[in-house]
Amino acid sequence: MNTEEKGMQNEYVKIVAVQNELYILPDSSKVWMKKGSSIQYNKAFNEQRDVWLSGSSLFEVTTQNGHPFRVYIQKAMIEVKGTCFDIHQDSEMKKNEIILYNGKINFTPENNEEIEMSPHQKITHYIEKREILKENIKNMDWEDGKFYFKELPFFIQTLLLSGRIYSSF
Repeated sequence: MNTEEKGMQNEYVKIVAVQNELYILPDSSKVWMKKGSSIQYNKAFNEQRDVWLSGSSLFEVTTQNGHPFRVYIQKAMIEVKGTCFDIHQDSEMKKNEIILYNGKINFTPENNEEIEMSPHQKITHYIEKREILKENIKNMDWEDGKFYFKELPFFIQTLLLSGRIYSSF
């Protein structure tokens, strides 16, 4: 995909996940993409670390001083400070959900002020209502590509152990 910007031609890379898969960006950041999701970024990614996401993915971002990492989603942008976070976009319900596992990010909805997130927080952004809910998550953690659950109700523990429910990544 090519676009013209200030007289220069920029080339973009677009990746579409045909199944749940891990994609490693040129800066070594990891993107666990859910089936049907896509990301797009400039071939000169290490100079301008901007990613456009369609769908849902989990990001584990490598810190590079002086080179911010931004993810553009429906009517919002996330600026990353070297971290691990999950994005779920629901176009039918017209909402974005962002869950921060560690590090720090700033969430900026279109035409609004930025909201700083700390580890174990979730933002639900209702796009049409222009409503944002921020909450703390107490029973889940993320480390080395694995979810860890604490104090789950017995019926959810039973479903997890039986294999009836599972994480998509």
